[in-house]
Amino acid sequence: MNQLQEILQDRRKFIARLRFEDASANIVNFNQPFAEQRSLINAFANPKVKTIVVLKPRQIGISTANCADTFYETFSAKKPLRSLIVADHSKTTKSLFGKFVGFYEHLPQQLKTVNSFRMNRVDKTLISQRTGALIDHMTARGDTHGRGWTYQRLIAEELAFWMHPEEVWGGLRSTLHDGPDSKIIIISTPNGPGDFYHSR
Repeated sequence: MNQLQEILQDRRKFIARLRFEDASANIVNFNQPFAEQRSLINAFANPKVKTIVVLKPRQIGISTANCADTFYETFSAKKPLRSLIVADHSKTTKSLFGKFVGFYEHLPQQLKTVNSFRMNRVDKTLISQRTGALIDHMTARGDTHGRGWTYQRLIAEELAFWMHPEEVWGGLRSTLHDGPDSKIIIISTPNGPGDFYHSR
C-alpha cells in the first residue's frame, strides 16, 4: 500500500493534513486537535452510530472538527455520497462553506491530484469530479428543501436557533436516504430547555 492510499484509508492521517483559517485569519494545521475534537471524530468513525447530537461549548472548534470529518468522508468516498449542511443563519452557512473551501485549497497537491473538486460559490457546493460525492450548504428557513437530490448525511448546525425548526426539519428529513451511509449530526450551543433542539 502506498502512502496516498494509507492517508485516504486513515481518517486521522487525512485530517491531520488539513489546513484552515483560524479566528485570527492565520492558516493553521489541523494536526493537533483538542481532546473534544478527537472524541467527536472518533464518534463519527463508528458506522453503527446513525445519530449524533452535540451540545457544543464555545471556542472548542466542534464545527471545525465536524467539517474536517465531513470533508474526509466526501473525499474518500468511492460513490456519490451526499452531505447536506444546514445552518441557522446565512453568515454561519458562509463560514462553514469557507472552511471546506479552505480545506480543499490548502490540500497537499498529491491529494488534489487523486481527487479534484469543483466548487460553486453561489450555490455553496463542493463536488468531487471523480465520484460525484457532494457537500451542499443551506440556511434553515421555512421553505428549506433539497435541490432535487437525495442526501445520505444531514448536518444540522445551531439547531437550537433555527426559526420554525419543526417545519424545516420535516422538509429536510424527506430528502434523506435511509441506508448504510445514512447519518444525522446535530450540533448546537444551548438555547434553553424545552425547545426543538432540546427535544432531540
